[in-house]
Parts: sequence; structure tokens; C-alpha cells
Amino acid sequence: QIHSWLTKHQVEKKATSNEPQLTSFEKTILKLMPTQKTFSTLYTNMLQHNITLRYPFVIAWEKDLGQTFPEAMWRKMFITPKTLTLSANHTELSRKILYRWYLVPTRLKQMYPEASDKCWRYASTARSMIYIWWTCPVLNPYWTALTKMIHTSTGIRIPQTPDCLLLHNYPPMLPKTTRYLTYQINIAALTLISRSWKKAEAPTMPQCIQLINTTRLYELASRTAFPTRATFWKTAWQTWEAFENKPPPLPPATSQNIIRSLDSRAHHYSDSYHATPMTT
Repeated sequence: QIHSWLTKHQVEKKATSNEPQLTSFEKTILKLMPTQKTFSTLYTNMLQHNITLRYPFVIAWEKDLGQTFPEAMWRKMFITPKTLTLSANHTELSRKILYRWYLVPTRLKQMYPEASDKCWRYASTARSMIYIWWTCPVLNPYWTALTKMIHTSTGIRIPQTPDCLLLHNYPPMLPKTTRYLTYQINIAALTLISRSWKKAEAPTMPQCIQLINTTRLYELASRTAFPTRATFWKTAWQTWEAFENKPPPLPPATSQNIIRSLDSRAHHYSDSYHATPMTT
């Protein structure tokens, strides 16, 4: 039937130098099929037919980011959320960003000509996907604070780049627990941006910390269902708990006052020590 259809539509005759060449599978179909090992021949040709697909969202992201990534890296960015969380909502959010599902102003303008293509946070000119999620001036302090919090809590600096914080293209040498905790902090930040869609202000770090703690409760509650990962989760979240329990740094003025106070106490004890004779 396939041979008959291809012959009827003269597929072989239509193949020119300006058109894609026929694959080995298609050439086999156009020929008279052998009476023996027909399915083996077809299956072998299908396996040899290797086409590298360039998905529209891949092309769009690479255009926004100004760089290209190999297929293996895109596959890793697709798989990473599923390996680092049990939450279907978190995985769904990561996939929506990867697939460019969100309707940004420029896309809404194409769909509805009467709609505005200006950013709702920083109304100036037409704004695209990368602007709404990353380059908007209102979000710059938010991403800077988030990167600093990841460094303070995990002890590892990750690049403050859109491919890392939007697409989870984390450095390959991150330890598993660090990668896990980094994703939990990262996805909380992305969740808050999606929840504040079309709002003029950016999310705050207290909101982000509160959402991370909610995630921690849900993840740790799953230990009974996944006992083999209980130790891993406990170790990862202990790092976060240590960060939360760490006292906040003192303001510069207060720190200077404390240093002066300690210096004065040191001089006082030193003078008292030299003035008081030792007794046995």
C-alpha cells in the first residue's frame, strides 16, 4: 500500500536537488519489496533514518539567549525538573517556561491587535518572553537577590544567566543535594513571578522564603512514601534550615558600635589585669 501510494503520487520523480532527498527507508519502499525479511529490512532502515529536529521553542530560546545549545543539553534541561522534584506543579511550570507557553505582550498583540504590547511592570516598548521573565528592570534586583540567597544557603555560586535560572541549565559539577536545593529555591522564585503575572511589582524574598518552606514541608512529608530518598531529602533540607537559622548580618553602623564596645572592653580588662597583682 505504501509503495502504491508513493508511486501514484510520483514521489521519486518529484525529488530534485532543491528538495530533501529520499531516505533509505523511502527508497526501500519505492522498490519492489523482498519476499523474505521484509519487516527486518523496514525496521533496519527506520533505525538508520536519523533526523535532528529543531523545535520552534528551541529556536526561539536560542535567539533570545544569543547562543546555541547541543541537543543533549536541551534534553537535560527537559529532564532536570522531573529528577529534582515530586511536585507536578513544579514540573509543569518548568515545562511551560521551556515551551514558551505564557502569553507575553508581544504575542498577545499578534493575537489581539487592540491589545497593548507594553510591559505591565515597566511600560516602555514592546516586550517579549525573555524581557518579561528576565531583562525587565523591575526584576533585576529580584534575580540578584535570589542568586545571592542560593550562594549563601548552598555555598556555591551559580551563574546569574537566563539559561541557568529560567531553563535550569545548572553547572554539571554541582553535588546532588546542592542541585536539588538550588532547584527548589529557583522554582519558588519562578512560581512567584507566574503568580504575579500582569502585576506592576516584583515578588519579594520573604515571599520566596515562605514558599520554599512550604515546599520543604511537602517534600519531607513524602519520606514515608519514598523511604530510599529520606536521607537525601533530610541532608538537602538541613542545609536550608542552617541558612534560615543563621542570624542576619548586622548593619554597618551597629557592627562598628559593637566593635568599639568590644575594643573598649578589651582595654578595660587589659588595664585591670596589669593593675591587679596576681595572688596565689
